[in-house]
Parts: sequence; C-alpha cells; structure tokens
Amino acid sequence: MRYSDVMNCCRKYFSLIIILSLFCSASYSQNKTFRKKALFSASYNRAFSYRRGINIGFQSDAKANIFGSIGYGQASWDAVNKRSSYFSISFTSGIFSTSEMSFKWGAEASGYLNHIGYATFSPFVYGGTVQFIKDIKHGELYLRPEIGLSYPYKFTSKVDHAVQAVVFVIYGFNFPIFHTQFDYSNNILSVRLLLTFKRWIEY
Repeated sequence: MRYSDVMNCCRKYFSLIIILSLFCSASYSQNKTFRKKALFSASYNRAFSYRRGINIGFQSDAKANIFGSIGYGQASWDAVNKRSSYFSISFTSGIFSTSEMSFKWGAEASGYLNHIGYATFSPFVYGGTVQFIKDIKHGELYLRPEIGLSYPYKFTSKVDHAVQAVVFVIYGFNFPIFHTQFDYSNNILSVRLLLTFKRWIEY
C-alpha cells in the first residue's frame, strides 16, 4: 500500500472519530438538565432553552452541484455558560451538473457545537456531517468536518421569545469513502435553517 493511500485512510478514520464524538457530545448536551441552577446564576436566569423543528438545508460546491435537504433538527442554549448545540437528520436530493445521471438522493446527519468544555466561541460553531448519496447505480458515503457561523448566538429573553428560527452558514471539506466518482467537490458551502415547531425552557 502506498504512503498516500495510508494517509488518506488515516484522515478518513480521524474525521469519522471526530464527527461521532461531536454527535455524542451534542446529544448529551441536548438531554442534560441543570437542576441546581442557583449554583450557576444568582439572578435565576433560565438554564436551558430547547427548540425542535423542521431542518431545511441547501448546499453547493465549486462545480455547481446543488443539494436540498429537509428533516428534523434540535437546538439548545445554556443561559449560564453561553453554550449551544445543534443536531439534525435529513433526507437530501440534488442535481449534479457534470454527471450523466444528474439526479441523486440520500440522507445526512449533522451536529454542531459552539464550545469546547466551558470555553465558548460564539458566533462560531464547529462540527461535522455524515452524508450518503445515491443514484440508480452507485452510492457514496461522505465524511465532512465543518466550521461556520450561527444566528442567534446569544441567549436573552428577547431572543428566546421572538426568534422562531436558527440559521447556520457552514463550510465543510468532503472525504469520500467508496470513490464512486460522483464528481462532488471537496469544498462545500451549506446553509441550514431550523424552523421551530416546539420550544420550551428548563429552569
């Protein structure tokens, strides 16, 4: 096996480990409840704001391949520590401008955080996407480490009551696993919109 092949394989496994770790961390953050809020906030500010809703996404690459997605998404804000997390799973479909079978479909799962431990980086977020794409004959699995910006990026009473949507603008770098030659560029720009149909607050 050539050195370049070994390095490509290592990069893919490393990306997979990072993305799975982010999904686990996001899931843990979504389900955690602060029962001792007074220890964190003397003013008794809200501990957590949760939102669940419809995730709508658009993504494109440098070769004008365009994908749209729709699915389920969930986001949370920690009022005391200023941390946020986001997770979504969606059905995707798109047009490949340079492919003979231009229409493709599949599924993707994404997760983003704005913090490492108690250090926050708002409005910047980081995370990753696992995306499976298929046409009539072939399928491909992509791992995509990502960074981007989120809005809203602060927790306030005004944001919690007035804003019904969460927006992410994300850049990612694709790592194909099976090499089916879909001609999907490595550099991907995505926009994700979470339209809330349920929201609640834990004190």
